[in-house]
Amino acid sequence: MMSIVTPTLLIFFVNRDYTWGRGGLYAFAGSLLHTQPSKVNVGVGVYMIFVGVVALISSLAAGKKLAEVREALDSKRELRNMFDMHDADGNGSLKPAEFAGLCSDLGVVVSYQELVACFNAIDKNDDDKVTYDEMVAWWRSWGSTKLPRHLGSLMV
Repeated sequence: MMSIVTPTLLIFFVNRDYTWGRGGLYAFAGSLLHTQPSKVNVGVGVYMIFVGVVALISSLAAGKKLAEVREALDSKRELRNMFDMHDADGNGSLKPAEFAGLCSDLGVVVSYQELVACFNAIDKNDDDKVTYDEMVAWWRSWGSTKLPRHLGSLMV
């Protein structure tokens, strides 16, 4: 049973569709370490739980910001126009600074931590840029599953 549950939990926590996945993974791993009898393991476990909780709180804020960005984009045409306007170098993708400009122009103010969480939630292939196709996939999938895509969307 343990061999089936652990990989399933890891896949769930590391799934990039959820902004809170990494925080959940840290909190889960920290709770496992915390139960070990060594003082070092307990200390590291408590630290990992703390990091996980901070990441979860940041992801709630990032989820709210993603909801605001999604609500500000009324149509696929508007998404394309905003994307092209902020693709400063014309390479067909947005870097984090360009994505921050897009959020700002939509009236969504993001902190650095929120920007990183939002950007990583949309950037599915971890190449440190968001392509138009990734933006469209995120835009279309918002709220299309029974489990909320971004935990923060529950707070909106």
